[in-house]
Amino acid sequence: MTNIIPAFLHLPYDTKPKVYLGETKLNIAKGEKGLFASIDIEADKPVVIYYGDILKHEDILKIYMEDKNKYLQISSYLRGNGENMVVNGLLGKKEDNANLQGVYVNDRWSLPVIVKNDLKSSKAKKEYNKYLSMIPKTNLYVRETADYPVYYSKRAIKKDEELYVSYGIGYWLTKNGIDPTDVYDLKHSSIGNTIPI
Repeated sequence: MTNIIPAFLHLPYDTKPKVYLGETKLNIAKGEKGLFASIDIEADKPVVIYYGDILKHEDILKIYMEDKNKYLQISSYLRGNGENMVVNGLLGKKEDNANLQGVYVNDRWSLPVIVKNDLKSSKAKKEYNKYLSMIPKTNLYVRETADYPVYYSKRAIKKDEELYVSYGIGYWLTKNGIDPTDVYDLKHSSIGNTIPI
């Protein structure tokens, strides 16, 4: 057990929100919602909590083993936390408190569809590296807590700027139809040793 503090000590529930919900400006998520800064935000400050139901990894594995379709429906909303648990952010979509709406933070980039047989190809490696090269252009990073992940500002953020965080290569592979067991195998292969999957 680590001594990581709970999310609400980073960003108390009753703190005046630094974000508001609006329509994203991203082409890859047209018509979807996104979070925007409601004020100028200094670098390395807590911005929003990724709130939801906290589940054990075993619970997620059980869902996957029993009903892959159900797993795929919720997989876009799953985020790990610092205590080997998983947060299902769907609950955050029902929250009126903007401090708990981290589920609406988008990734600025995505991976193109890569088929299973090409996961280790040079073309796929090029796409992985291209995605990784874009991560520094996001304006948020995830700080682990004892319960809910908290998104912190990587740099100063201007009022009305849309907020972005990297979802990671594994997220996009799963989102694009690669079976999670194949993503796991890739992560633990020689490629996974050199590229963070």
